[in-house]
Amino acid sequence: MKKEDLLKISASLVSDEDLPIQNLRKNLYIYTSHPGITLKEISESAKIPFDTLKNLLYQNSKDCKLSTVVQLASALGITIDELIGAHTLSEDDKACLCMFRTLPERYQHFLRWAISRQYFLATSGPDEVTKTVSVMRLREAPDGTLHTSGNFRTVDISDIPANLMPQIFMGMEFCVDYYMPNYSPYDVLLIANDRAPKPIEDSVIIYGNNIFIARRSAYKNTEGEYEYYSIRDGKFRCYERDLDEIVGYIAYVKKEGT
Repeated sequence: MKKEDLLKISASLVSDEDLPIQNLRKNLYIYTSHPGITLKEISESAKIPFDTLKNLLYQNSKDCKLSTVVQLASALGITIDELIGAHTLSEDDKACLCMFRTLPERYQHFLRWAISRQYFLATSGPDEVTKTVSVMRLREAPDGTLHTSGNFRTVDISDIPANLMPQIFMGMEFCVDYYMPNYSPYDVLLIANDRAPKPIEDSVIIYGNNIFIARRSAYKNTEGEYEYYSIRDGKFRCYERDLDEIVGYIAYVKKEGT
């Protein structure tokens, strides 16, 4: 079984049945339906007798051993939750797992380090470490649009209001001046995403693979949708349904000199 095949299938597993055994049977069928994977290969990889898996897949088994589930999940490179659809993981957590698995090893290593570092910063006492946040320097394309980058630095946020600190998860800065006078190239935009942005708040959105600062409409339109407007000219930018992602709302602007 090829790793890339297993990764692709893991993103399409189901968890909509009432009983875990039903989800298990459906998901096992999804794997065996792939042209590059057979039940025999799964049996050999998981070290489970072929007849056991055959009965599980094609007979109306009401249950199976926990050891069988563990061996299957290990062989397929997924969690037990994903295999049986137990909903012990949230949909967001499962989505993160799927994305993480598909990343190259160097990016996985970076994310493990970043999570460990953020955990240390979040759990250390106030006298043990300065409160910091990772800030991304947005990349300007030749056409003037802004895009994500791998250029990060760490910024001290110990001096911002204490009630905002827990909500802020990252910062952004850019080298363009077309968001002035709202924001300048010397500003660090501290972003939170603990809730939906309010109408009076500016949001960082990704639309058409570009990053914009926009403002959400106060009310839904006649079609029941929120709209986003450019803070540069107040013109309509897009519907919320068309966004690639809402990164978050700008909770605080840190001035770093001129």
